[in-house]
Amino acid sequence: MTDDGRARLAWLRLAGGLLLTPAVVAVALLVLPQLRVGTGAANVISFAGATGVAIAGLALASTAELSRRLTLAIAALGVATLVTVAVTRASNGGALLATDTALVGVAWALGASLGRRVQHASHLLPACVVAASADVVSLVSPEGPSHAIANSDRALSVLAIWFPVPASTAWAPALGVGDLLFIALVLGVAVAHELPYARVVLCCAVGTALAGVAAAISGVAVPALLPIAGAVIVGLPAARRLRAVDRRAARWSMLIAASVAAATVVRHRVSSGEIPSGSAPPIASASSSPIIHSAPGLPPGDYTLIAERPGIRAGSVLTSYQQMHLGYPVSGAGFFVSSKDGWILGKNGRLIEGLPSTYPTPMSEERARELAWRAQEVDVQPPWLAEPSTWHPPHGQLAWVSVRDVMKASDYVLAWCFDFHGTGVGRYINVTLNAATGELVSRNPGMVN
Repeated sequence: MTDDGRARLAWLRLAGGLLLTPAVVAVALLVLPQLRVGTGAANVISFAGATGVAIAGLALASTAELSRRLTLAIAALGVATLVTVAVTRASNGGALLATDTALVGVAWALGASLGRRVQHASHLLPACVVAASADVVSLVSPEGPSHAIANSDRALSVLAIWFPVPASTAWAPALGVGDLLFIALVLGVAVAHELPYARVVLCCAVGTALAGVAAAISGVAVPALLPIAGAVIVGLPAARRLRAVDRRAARWSMLIAASVAAATVVRHRVSSGEIPSGSAPPIASASSSPIIHSAPGLPPGDYTLIAERPGIRAGSVLTSYQQMHLGYPVSGAGFFVSSKDGWILGKNGRLIEGLPSTYPTPMSEERARELAWRAQEVDVQPPWLAEPSTWHPPHGQLAWVSVRDVMKASDYVLAWCFDFHGTGVGRYINVTLNAATGELVSRNPGMVN
């Protein structure tokens, strides 16, 4: 094949890989809202769609190699697109298509290019261990990038692949930018060193599927690079054959990375076992249990007991308490307390002091629900009115909520918090409004894992 022919083929492969994602997502935006399936099936379809189209697009694009200048230009264009979507806070279908396409483009430009420059296929082994360890640290540690992204709606909106959820207008995130970069790197190594390409793609897909299953079973975010890296190591014998000259450095790098990851996990476990770090119990119903003013291990205040469950240490109990104020739960405030035989083993959480002593009369739940529906920015009749036998209206609850990310007492207002799960709509799964003025406080997109 001539140089011109190879260049044209590379452009065709790249175009096919980058355009595959928006093409499939565009069809899904039109078709999936009309598909009536259960919640479990909807989550599976959304996750499989998001991960499948991203991996397929990267697999096709990673076989194409362009000049360094063009590659950097595509990466810069992708980053500029993501910044634009983040700054403008665009939340329509066009923004979804642009975000997904830009993420695949950036992953190809940076990840695959780096992978093609890896000197030997066995360098994948330490790369996998280091990347998986870094992902664990990043997600588990409160200071980690993955932890921060998972808890930031704006960051998550542009740093993860999103896909429509069947039977609703919701979108759900699946693979993050770090996962895409690593998959692209592995594919780049496979191309450069002529590894069995179909097997490499399959390993990435299997690892991603395992991450999805683990997230669905556990109900918490899972460091996807851990099963992806594991699948690559297990499925590619060439990745395990370290050269003699590389063994010492590779073993030390893997040992250090794994040790840091293990230490990070241990650091966030209390001696009694797994008290959630840097977090508070979920908002409890105002009438779920009586108000208590003191309990072992708690600072003075108003609380309600949410739940008790066995701790990891034999005979220990982990109790979660929600802070209450003037009869309503306080978002982001409360404690997890670990005890055994009346002895306090550890605690974690926060108490918000100095909250407002009074509050204006809140609007009715019906009026607040109307405003929460408007916040969905959907120009159709509410599904619970159009199909009352299938969908129910969103449940509303009054709670004290901070209007800012930094939780100070002066920033708390009484708010209506609406949960749109099971309502047939879900551009935003949770919508929070100032209970007195109806002003939008926050709205959070749905998540699969």
